[in-house]
Amino acid sequence: MSAKQSVTLNDVAREANVSVATVSRVLNRKARADALTQEKVFKAVKKLGYDDSAIARKISEKAPSSWGELKTELLLCPMPEQKNLLQLDFMAEILRGIQNYFNRHRNVTMNISTWEPDDRSEDNRPLLRRLNSVGGIILMGSPDEKLMSFLRRNAIRYVLLPNELPNESANSISSDDFSGGFRAAEYLIRKGFRKIGFLCGSSLALSHTMRKYGAMASTVEHLGIEAFEARTAHSSDNADIERCFIDWLESGTCPPALVTSHAAVAEVICRVLEARGMTCPRDLSLITFDSEVRLYSGVRISYFRTFPRELGRRGAQQLYQLMTASHPGDKVCKTLIPLEFQEGNSVRTLEENR
Repeated sequence: MSAKQSVTLNDVAREANVSVATVSRVLNRKARADALTQEKVFKAVKKLGYDDSAIARKISEKAPSSWGELKTELLLCPMPEQKNLLQLDFMAEILRGIQNYFNRHRNVTMNISTWEPDDRSEDNRPLLRRLNSVGGIILMGSPDEKLMSFLRRNAIRYVLLPNELPNESANSISSDDFSGGFRAAEYLIRKGFRKIGFLCGSSLALSHTMRKYGAMASTVEHLGIEAFEARTAHSSDNADIERCFIDWLESGTCPPALVTSHAAVAEVICRVLEARGMTCPRDLSLITFDSEVRLYSGVRISYFRTFPRELGRRGAQQLYQLMTASHPGDKVCKTLIPLEFQEGNSVRTLEENR
């Protein structure tokens, strides 16, 4: 990278329509900014190709060099039906963000391991012994109570990516899923729909549940509780999702517009529709989350984009600060990253709904 980059903070500030000081605060994470301001800044950074790694390097250069080697553990905690979390694009992107940050600190080493489900808990004994010797842990997925009790009992520093534990007061970085769900239902209502549905891939994923709660809150606020209906699959496995949707479709109560918990659910729905001679959005309008879904028909599913790599980078940064702080204290830091709406053509227009 050249010493002087072509895109400056002034360029980002102009694009985002905020002050240079606001851009600096958002990128340095030195002060809280509202979700809309953060979204505008990050969108401008992405559009202009601004390299904010220079800021991170300046911060890392100021870090004390007397810490020696800092051992960290990335602990994967899959749900029962998941075999390898890192095969999921979302989780793989989180890992890249973590690695990008830790690679700037030569004194950090990271080991990756998997927490086994309860029925194979004997496999966790060597892991528990190793966790007691690390400086900090990043937890990805859905850790169980046995693991969380061990971490609390042994005063081990950790960060949740994302926070999938509703009652856990812990340092965490997550997407603003409730707000995303609220905005998704609001968008459908503005398009003229008077009945909104939500198909959830798994009740074990808090991010999915928060998206459902957001969609429900928006629908109730605008249309009343009778205008909202939700179904939850037995698990996040595609076969369970397909079974759940088919049952809903055949019941005759499936609303004409659905919000889905994540992109894989939207893909399953579209396959079922195609097999029955139905299409999106003619027969069913869809909005989803996380990543883009393009159909052979040319339909692009509208979705709320998440930023897993940024989530991973911030999580690694937070853990590094916890490990190098002389007195980390008891204050818990929970950060929410705003979602960005990407409009496709998977929702019927207001004119079509009249």
